Amino acid sequence: MNVLVACEESGTVREAFRKLDHNAWSNDLIPCSDDSTHHLEMDCFDAIFYPAAPDVKWDLIPTDVLVPPAPGTQEYLDWQKVWRMPPSPERKRLRSVTYQGIADAMAEQWGSL
Repeated sequence: MNVLVACEESGTVREAFRKLDHNAWSNDLIPCSDDSTHHLEMDCFDAIFYPAAPDVKWDLIPTDVLVPPAPGTQEYLDWQKVWRMPPSPERKRLRSVTYQGIADAMAEQWGSL
């Protein structure tokens, strides 16, 4: 599957898909934090039509089927910790981090579509 993980600088989701042998790339306006060669530093819409790979057609994965964690679970408390994070210079970056378990679950579930 050809996977473009839009707006991802960490590479966590991209690498979860690559571990399952997908042609996965990430893109963001800023450089990736893992120095991967599978990261496009450009706008999401430009990455979709990346001229260096005109034959690549990205497979679309519906994200409107995602549901929040069940209230009272540890997953819910972790999710709330992110959303209620106090202001700080690192807040923007920390709120955008994808947990490894979530990235692995995305690759396992959506990689077989």
